[in-house]
Amino acid sequence: MLFLIMVVGAGIWLIGRRVFDGGSVRRSALGLAAAIAAGLAAYLSQAMINWVVAAAIGVLVFAGAAALLRVFTPGEIELMRQGVQKVMRRIPGLKRWGPAARPGENLS
Repeated sequence: MLFLIMVVGAGIWLIGRRVFDGGSVRRSALGLAAAIAAGLAAYLSQAMINWVVAAAIGVLVFAGAAALLRVFTPGEIELMRQGVQKVMRRIPGLKRWGPAARPGENLS
């Protein structure tokens, strides 16, 4: 953890303080809060359930906390949606086999 703090500090020093402004500090702090909540949820639930399920709970808690705290900008959320859609198109079982129906159109 200390090494990670040193690397981030060196990055801020090299890039400059103008890039890492007040909004970035706020979003970073909110992201850290969401990550701590996710880590605690996974750690505390690991004793009761399987570690894989605890990790999934941690991911869900992070997603919920990040959404509640508004960590991501609308542009970043759109990029994530595009990435998920791209991955979903590559999964063979999830491909659409026919054309999409337009509003008011019946494909049968």
